[in-house]
Amino acid sequence: MNKKTLLGIIPIVVFAALQTAISELRMDLSIKEVVKEEIANQKSEETEEE
Repeated sequence: MNKKTLLGIIPIVVFAALQTAISELRMDLSIKEVVKEEIANQKSEETEEE
C-alpha cells in the first residue's frame, strides 16, 4: 500500500468509529432517560396510593 491509499482509508475508519461511539452514547442516554421516567412513574404511583 502506498501512503495515498492509507491517507484515504484512515479518515473513513476514524469517522466510522466516531459514528459508532456516538450512536452507542445516544443509546445509553436514551436508556437512562427511560429508566428515569420509569422511576418517576413508580414514585408517583406510590405517592398516589398513600
